[in-house]
Amino acid sequence: SACVLQQLVPCEEEFLTRRPSRALFCGTQMGHNDLGDFYYKRGDLQNALKNYQRTRDYCTTSKHIVQMCLNVIRVALELEQFVHVNSFVAKASITPDIAKDVRGARRIQTVERHG
Repeated sequence: SACVLQQLVPCEEEFLTRRPSRALFCGTQMGHNDLGDFYYKRGDLQNALKNYQRTRDYCTTSKHIVQMCLNVIRVALELEQFVHVNSFVAKASITPDIAKDVRGARRIQTVERHG
């Protein structure tokens, strides 16, 4: 239930802010994504943006980087923080192997054309 999730969020945030070992990188990245999704669905865009941005330090593949950029872009557009939009479009555009993530590359190109 939502009440249980609200109680777990502070605990998960505390866990995620500790310095993780290499083995926890992927889990930490996924945890911040999950928290970003949680806050986004609740309409708390500032906390969603904060958690999506925190995944940046834990992205280990090009696909992770593109997904992080797309999440930040989506929320930044809603918050009308266009500097963030431009910055993360540029970051995604220069990501190595972006062409391998066809769907992500198309989404970034779409935002780029409309920016």
